[in-house]
Amino acid sequence: MVVTVLTPAYFPPLAAFAQAACADQLIWAESFRFTKQTCMHRMAIKTRAGRQWLTVPVLQRTNPPQNVAETLIDGHQPWQKSHLRALHLNYHNAPYFYAYWDELEELLNREWLRLGDLLLAGWQFCQSHLGINKPTHSAADLQRVDNRTERIVAWSRALQADRYLYRPEEAGLFDLHRLANLGIEPREIKTTPETYPQLFGPFIECTVLDALFNLGPESRRLMIAEAVAPLIDGQTNRKE
Repeated sequence: MVVTVLTPAYFPPLAAFAQAACADQLIWAESFRFTKQTCMHRMAIKTRAGRQWLTVPVLQRTNPPQNVAETLIDGHQPWQKSHLRALHLNYHNAPYFYAYWDELEELLNREWLRLGDLLLAGWQFCQSHLGINKPTHSAADLQRVDNRTERIVAWSRALQADRYLYRPEEAGLFDLHRLANLGIEPREIKTTPETYPQLFGPFIECTVLDALFNLGPESRRLMIAEAVAPLIDGQTNRKE
């Protein structure tokens, strides 16, 4: 049983969905600390001028730091109208734009108070259209553990998982040896980037919405990834 942790993001790139597709169970990490000017509250779209960031304005405190679930959206700024206008302006000529537009417009126009609720709804929207149906657990419902390695062990055991899938950039954040010794096999996800036809010239990696608008259901074929066991002391840690 493979489990992986997903960092909440505002319509993330396809790589996040490839990660989800390679796991058996998903942990939605809304209990993680919110970080401003990251994909936690902004997404990249493609325009005639290149990449453009659409940012959800938030009310942030610094002491004590807030997590994603606690982060409030600044409702005094007209971000919804701005984001919908930018998406319509830049994607209305995409082949599959109108297959998703009504549902997406309704989603974004809801009265959002908390960032975490918006991010989860956006994830579920894309997950549904990409055909990913995996059990998803909120990190807030799992044991709170500060140490990253011990947290992976506790969460994996709670979900009866014996393999943990992680992104390459996470490799130095926890102890691979300890995970393996405690019966949790670490697996690194390897994604194979693939370009596809877009509007406005050469390919630029953007939000998953870009793929859906341009490819529709065929976006699923872009989720190319594999989970591999890393080398530990010269030995590949496998349990097949």
